[in-house]
Amino acid sequence: MPPAAPDPDWLARWIAHQGGVVRLDAFMRLALSHPEYGYYCAANPIGRDFVTAPELSGLFGAAIGLALARLWQEQGCPSPFILAELGPGRGRLMADMLAATRAMVPGFVKAAHIHLVEISPVLRDVQRQALTGFNVVWHDTCADLPDGPLWLVANEFFDALPIRQILRGEDGAWRERLVTVDSTTDALSFALGPADPRLALLVPEDIRAQAPIGWVVELCPAAQSIALDIAARIAHKGGAALIVDYGYTRPSGASSLRAIHRGEHADVLTAPGQTDISAGVDFAALTALGQRSGAQTSAVLTQAKLLSNLGVQGDIHHALRRLCGTDSQAGEMGGDMLALAYLPSDLTRIDAFCTTKP
Repeated sequence: MPPAAPDPDWLARWIAHQGGVVRLDAFMRLALSHPEYGYYCAANPIGRDFVTAPELSGLFGAAIGLALARLWQEQGCPSPFILAELGPGRGRLMADMLAATRAMVPGFVKAAHIHLVEISPVLRDVQRQALTGFNVVWHDTCADLPDGPLWLVANEFFDALPIRQILRGEDGAWRERLVTVDSTTDALSFALGPADPRLALLVPEDIRAQAPIGWVVELCPAAQSIALDIAARIAHKGGAALIVDYGYTRPSGASSLRAIHRGEHADVLTAPGQTDISAGVDFAALTALGQRSGAQTSAVLTQAKLLSNLGVQGDIHHALRRLCGTDSQAGEMGGDMLALAYLPSDLTRIDAFCTTKP
């Protein structure tokens, strides 16, 4: 972890001190999570640079909460159980889930032990206000969640996890994308590392054999570890997990790395710690990881299809059009956002969001 620095070039200075070059995932991790200057730790970013679905309408959280409660009933109403959220933002999603289930399935809330995975002290304070009256425990990592049946939601969490990018160069060799400091301007810039045969082993075999020059493979070791852990817990202990995020089911060979500042697209390397940096989530990989862990996986649904299955209609008002609409140019997220569920393999009656027909 780099030392705290008083100037806006803190990350460039730290990279320079590390020899002038770091992997992309190391850059992302610091830019987003540095305890003093990281994007998620220095201030409350939600509403400033981006808006999540729970901020648009309480129906989003209510529908998901009731779906999880029905799955809890299908599994015999275990008590107690862990009700967890990864990256809970302002706490609005959890608050809406609890409000809906307390009214409709009160036993669900009574049995729930609420746990939030959040690294930002700023956002923890906001979440504490939103969840006043509930006993909440916070954790820095998913690995810290206590044992037992687990009902979990991760909305726009995985896209903020650091990624590695491996590119096929003009000579056919695979090289890793790095972040370096330009010796002339002292600004951050991208670079490619040396050809390394070991990198090819990280590329899926079907892509390795036929990828054209310039093809980009994105890897997210943190997502792999978290998904394996969550799915294994649900397979062996019971529960359910719902992942909703920006992502894809088929790799395009293009970089999905992006940055947002004040609602506008920005340069990834400009003003680290002040811009939201994220990458598309590989839902095919998450599905495979869940199945490898022994969990039952749903089809990957669009957010629009998920909400439609849960009874939320997209033509009620503007907020729901933002949730269910599929015109990304108009700011609608129903098509860009995807959803995937992990469930115990022996569960035969499953909720609407776990349909096997996308």
